[in-house]
Amino acid sequence: MPSAIPPTTSILTSTIITVVCTAIGLVARSYFNLSLPLSFFAYLVGRWMFGTCIQKMTYQATQPQPQHFRNASLSGGNKRKALDGLNNETEDGTVDARFSYFVELTDDMKVAILSYVSEAPYEHCSDFHVCRRGTLTQVLPFVSREFRSFCLQSNILWKNSLHRALNADPDLWEEGLLQIINTYGVSNDKILSPPSDNGDGVVDLSRHEKNIAAVVDNETEASLSPKITDDDDPYAADLIRRACAAIKRKYANNNNGLPASHYDETNVLPLVGLTFQHVVMHHIHFSGQVFYMPGRVNLGEQFGLFFFEPRYRLLIREVMAGQPEQNLRGHPLDVDSRRNFPEFIYVNQAPLRRGTMGVVVQVRRCRINYDGTADVMLNPSRHVWVERVWERPGTGGLCHATVIRMGNAATDRFNT
Repeated sequence: MPSAIPPTTSILTSTIITVVCTAIGLVARSYFNLSLPLSFFAYLVGRWMFGTCIQKMTYQATQPQPQHFRNASLSGGNKRKALDGLNNETEDGTVDARFSYFVELTDDMKVAILSYVSEAPYEHCSDFHVCRRGTLTQVLPFVSREFRSFCLQSNILWKNSLHRALNADPDLWEEGLLQIINTYGVSNDKILSPPSDNGDGVVDLSRHEKNIAAVVDNETEASLSPKITDDDDPYAADLIRRACAAIKRKYANNNNGLPASHYDETNVLPLVGLTFQHVVMHHIHFSGQVFYMPGRVNLGEQFGLFFFEPRYRLLIREVMAGQPEQNLRGHPLDVDSRRNFPEFIYVNQAPLRRGTMGVVVQVRRCRINYDGTADVMLNPSRHVWVERVWERPGTGGLCHATVIRMGNAATDRFNT
């Protein structure tokens, strides 16, 4: 077996050990009055123990560190190379033994494995501080370039996350998906009609008009995995399909089918991912005017308010902008399926700051008087957390806020 220590290092180490152990032996013989044979025996034992420790320390110091230990000290491009080495090959071209079987799998099998540890943000809106975290966006994309590609391009990972979110908070996510369908869908009698299924989980659009067929991405639908979740909840699968078709139509009308906010094509999410993102950005996150007055309200229990302060006269005027004249004269609001009730944020707890809880209220009846004051009937629809709040300049103190709608678990905990 070859020596683990170079010859020069071995000679120097042996000399040091001999000198140190001889000195220790002489001191021990004079201090303990040992005989010469006992002193020599103690010298040999000490030399063996001390030499073994020195050799182990020298051997460990001369060995290269494993790749995953070196990552902590790397930076910039070297760190990215090291991360890529975890997934495929190290710099010398050898495959890391821990991942040797994984790299031989097909992409579909890799995605299936990642689906067990993949979770998108806001799947569970049960806690203000943790709901924004998710392995699908904040962990897996930073493992390797291949993982990042899967997270950006795999419909399956995003579709499974959307199914789990629907199961965890059906009211919250169904509202968001229906909002997409009613806002961007083609028409109620076509895009909202139940699609037929040809038996393999792919929607048959042959009976629809050509413009509707252009809306639905057949390739995307065929690449989804109905075996995972579609058969378990046909209604959820149908709802997701319709929402994806509506999102496809929305982006087809601008920027050649790509979201206007994405300038790098490599960062564009798949169709289901864009649908998930839209629900999070435009439904779970809600921005609007703030009415602030401590008090107690219960979801579903309507109550009336009288707006007389200048800032709240401005609030109700902005919220009711675009409504038919009759809706401003005290008639019950009659909204169709493609228009939602006007909403704003009612913060009923102090202080007005990040993390404070409030409610989103719907205007069900409104009478705006000639002097700008207003009598309104409101319906609390969803508890929220305040994420950001600021005062609009030139409005006499009217505040705006961005809030996060609570899921069912957080709402139940708050009500108790």
